[in-house]
Amino acid sequence: MARPASRRRPAPGGPFDRFAGGFEHLSLTPGRGALILAAVMAGLTALHTWVPAARSWLAVGPNTLSDLQLTAIATNGLIARPASAIGLLILVAVAGLLFADRVRHWWHHDRVRLIGGAAVGLLVLMFLQAYVLPGRAYGLVVGGAWLVFVGTAVERRWGMRRLLIFCVTIMLATNLLGACLSWLWPGGLGALLTDGMLPLFGENPVTHALMAVWCFMNARRRMALLRVEARALVWVLVAFDALDLLFGGAIAGLMGLSAIGLTWLLITGNHRPGVVIDKLRLWRIERRVERRRAGIRVVGGRDHLHRGACRFAWRGRSVSGTT
Repeated sequence: MARPASRRRPAPGGPFDRFAGGFEHLSLTPGRGALILAAVMAGLTALHTWVPAARSWLAVGPNTLSDLQLTAIATNGLIARPASAIGLLILVAVAGLLFADRVRHWWHHDRVRLIGGAAVGLLVLMFLQAYVLPGRAYGLVVGGAWLVFVGTAVERRWGMRRLLIFCVTIMLATNLLGACLSWLWPGGLGALLTDGMLPLFGENPVTHALMAVWCFMNARRRMALLRVEARALVWVLVAFDALDLLFGGAIAGLMGLSAIGLTWLLITGNHRPGVVIDKLRLWRIERRVERRRAGIRVVGGRDHLHRGACRFAWRGRSVSGTT
């Protein structure tokens, strides 16, 4: 008989660990939570582009904490970075691979509409890039598309509320880290090995966090395109952020790495102090047991103990046979 829902014990792990694996959640229909994130991102990006006086209140910088411009900690993670047409082409290529069956179906049954829609969309995007959001339209489309795509995949497992709570948690934590580091370490705005200087604003931390959740969702499932387990792709995200650290911007790279690390902590439950304390106690107990084992001396060695055990067993069978 099933246990009542009110008496069930909570599942182990963190508050964001309840999901199932599978790629069947890939869909062209976006989730409501993902659309909310994309809409907020479009509004903040437009405001950051059109109102230069508001930029310091929207994006994290060295003066965020000193000038008490704390609204940037909440908005910094949903401002699109400038991007080139190469990023747009990569997005189109990835979408074509993931939805190859549907693209093939449209190509065979409605080729004119597919080509016409792509051409119109490209012209509108070029107009936005040149006149409406100078230098930001490509970045908004690329960042928003990744956010909606991965956010929808996660939302179908967690629900809208848990998705939004997770994204807000990641953004507040990473933006606060970026504000503190840029205040205490202004030189960290540049890269460690080059003269590159990525802006601290951008959707990269929250997008990488959602991608990490997606990889943990599918765990040991192998992706058909890459022939690797989905969880192994987390290290690809780590590599991208490490490259930002070395060649793009040190603080920007650390913000991305911290987003992935915080995702792991939230999913596994290791963010709770009680779990850490229990693990430390277990580690101390294991060390104590090892020290006691090291102090035990065995007279005669293992062969002596083996021979004694064999004689004892033989005598026991003899006695049982006589009785």
